[in-house]
Amino acid sequence: MRPSIILCINQKGGIGKTTTERETGFYLASKGKNVLLVDSDPQGNLTKSLIENVGCGLYDALEDDILHITKVRDNLSLLSADKRLSAFADRLTSEYDAYTRFKSFFRKEGFNQFDYIFIDIPPGFGVLTINALSIADYIMIPLTPSIYGMHGSNDIMATIDKARKQLNPDLKILGVVLICVDERPTIIKEIIEEIIKSFGKRVFNAYLSRSIKIEEVIASRIGLIELDEDHKLKEEAIKIGEELLKRLEAHND
Repeated sequence: MRPSIILCINQKGGIGKTTTERETGFYLASKGKNVLLVDSDPQGNLTKSLIENVGCGLYDALEDDILHITKVRDNLSLLSADKRLSAFADRLTSEYDAYTRFKSFFRKEGFNQFDYIFIDIPPGFGVLTINALSIADYIMIPLTPSIYGMHGSNDIMATIDKARKQLNPDLKILGVVLICVDERPTIIKEIIEEIIKSFGKRVFNAYLSRSIKIEEVIASRIGLIELDEDHKLKEEAIKIGEELLKRLEAHND
């Protein structure tokens, strides 16, 4: 059976895409799902947050047909990224299959072992992002409840609509996940209300609070669900994962 491919998408960088993908990946793996995290961002932030030494990765797989998948945990694997992907993306734009390269690539037998594949995409909408949109089954939209985080949310929906019309009519939205939430300031509460007003039931009930602990777990290359049993962020990450599974099951019914 073909794995489900999930993207976290936002036009702005630093908005929580990578955090959302790695934490939901850790959660699904802990529930016995076989998960592959694919880093297609030349900056390699997802890769650096999971492994220390980067060897062969997505570039080698696309350029030289060398598929090397790194095991991170039981049921959790990584196809890594490095700076070579930037030059590859530049070259790809002149190829006849520039925007469909991922379609043939992710049909390879090596991916059939996975239940879910998360693809971490670069900020903006370059050739690698368009490739990922063309093969994705589902989209999650991470949003930081801030003035800047709200800007561009309409553009995100317009981009998804365009992708459906021109690339991938089966693309489904799993929902909007609020990341780095601090509910104390009144302005933040008002922004959250506006987000719920804009996106309705698409907004996850679960959210992830703002905390330096997120940076600490990334630096330690662990997941929030691996924190001590009573940690607030661990509970929040579990709730997001649980809600994600329910939304996936609802789409598959």
